[in-house]
Amino acid sequence: MGKWLTKARKQVRLPPTNLAGIDTYYGRRGYRKGPILAWPSGAARSFVKPLPGRERLHVKVEERPRHFKITTHVDQHDPGRDWLGHALVDMGVTRRNQVIKVRKKSAP
Repeated sequence: MGKWLTKARKQVRLPPTNLAGIDTYYGRRGYRKGPILAWPSGAARSFVKPLPGRERLHVKVEERPRHFKITTHVDQHDPGRDWLGHALVDMGVTRRNQVIKVRKKSAP
């Protein structure tokens, strides 16, 4: 695994928000939307960010009644750069995920 995993991961800190706020948060941090990645799991949003080397950060946002569940993991092989490595290695690997809950912003 890359050196990114050896460092302590930064905890995502978001105030109560909505999907537009989540889009802004990840967009400003260099992530791009990956809508194709969202449909198999039913996620409301999916974001990806290439890392140095062949790795990639993948963020899934699922909408729940009172909060958003945000799951982050690192793929060892970015399918945009090495789709075969991703298919052979990452598809069958159980990953260590970072999971957080962010409250939904109450309607005005």
